[in-house]
Amino acid sequence: MPKIGNTKKILADSLCTLAETKPVKDITVQDIVNNCGLTAPTFYNHFRNKNDLIIWYYTEQWSSRLEKTGKEGYEWRDALHDGFRIWAENRKVILNLLEYTDGEEAIVEHLHDINVELTSSEIKKKLSEGQTLPPDTDELLKFYCYGTFGYAYNTLKKDDFDPDRVADICEYGLPYILKMFLYG
Repeated sequence: MPKIGNTKKILADSLCTLAETKPVKDITVQDIVNNCGLTAPTFYNHFRNKNDLIIWYYTEQWSSRLEKTGKEGYEWRDALHDGFRIWAENRKVILNLLEYTDGEEAIVEHLHDINVELTSSEIKKKLSEGQTLPPDTDELLKFYCYGTFGYAYNTLKKDDFDPDRVADICEYGLPYILKMFLYG
């Protein structure tokens, strides 16, 4: 039996494989488990639904890059470049994953919030004991994350998506107060 982390990755890989040729809205949980040789109960032991799987996959992709920041010369800009290169390499699948829902269950809306959470977590790691964030940092963080995600997502829809250019724009747009923590 696969380990929990491996099971989640197997299910995510299965969904991504299917999403290369089929709209995500048409992929069922049964399709996902049939494709990877697991069972529906195994799926539901790890995820509530397909949206939950997509959110886990996205979070895993970005958090693994952010965890490397500040180590061995790996900086915020490197995380941006690596993350958007993955988007470029998997453009069709990423667009398919992002575009399949709307309304309250829209994946894009969930991912906006995840970007804020991940970036906020990185900033909080850099705080010294007893240090607090300057006023309005949370609002600037939301503004930055929503704006950069929206920009990157809309740019990804274009045939000339350039991950390094998108990463550069996202880095240039980083408010100074956030830059102090993300590069500090």
